[in-house]
Amino acid sequence: MKAIDRRFTEIINGNKQFIIPVFQRDYSWTTEQCHQMWDDIMGTGSGDVDGHFLGSFVYVEGDTGAAFSNWLVIDGQQRLATLTLLLIALRDHIREIDWDGEDPTPERIDAYFLKNVYETGDRSYKLALRRHDDETLRTLVDGNDLSKVEKNSELVVEAYHYFKELLNSPEVDPDKVYRGIGRLNIVDVKLERRIDNPQLVF
Repeated sequence: MKAIDRRFTEIINGNKQFIIPVFQRDYSWTTEQCHQMWDDIMGTGSGDVDGHFLGSFVYVEGDTGAAFSNWLVIDGQQRLATLTLLLIALRDHIREIDWDGEDPTPERIDAYFLKNVYETGDRSYKLALRRHDDETLRTLVDGNDLSKVEKNSELVVEAYHYFKELLNSPEVDPDKVYRGIGRLNIVDVKLERRIDNPQLVF
């Protein structure tokens, strides 16, 4: 087991995919928990503090190749999914308002945090949730119409729209939100598949 202190953005960036295993629960955060994360990000993005500790993120190696790897998430899926939904909402928001800031751009958010731009099919998504959660998340990542999804995940949709509502406030600066996300710190706990027992560690 290797545990390293690092930024959240360093974990998700790169040609990789995080998969929520079948034994994990579905996405369960409500707007109350999303709001707490929003407050933490806005406080960090304002520059008052250098960073905010988000907790541990535990995962174990799945299938790994020369240029692509996937990881099974043991602990941290709710935070990872919520941050992904916030990043989708931020991407869509700056696209809709035709924001002219240098950073972030919709293309960078997609390439760094949402999509594996050199992959196709299932591997093109950086995060794979479970069941209806995953279909809803993919629809949002692709920017497609949620009404065409046969059975949407209610809480995934609710979190996305909640972040969109917060971003639409006149006093919210997209750069501040992006900067706050970039200052989130986690304990990166990478398990070794042949040595560590993920369920025992969890």
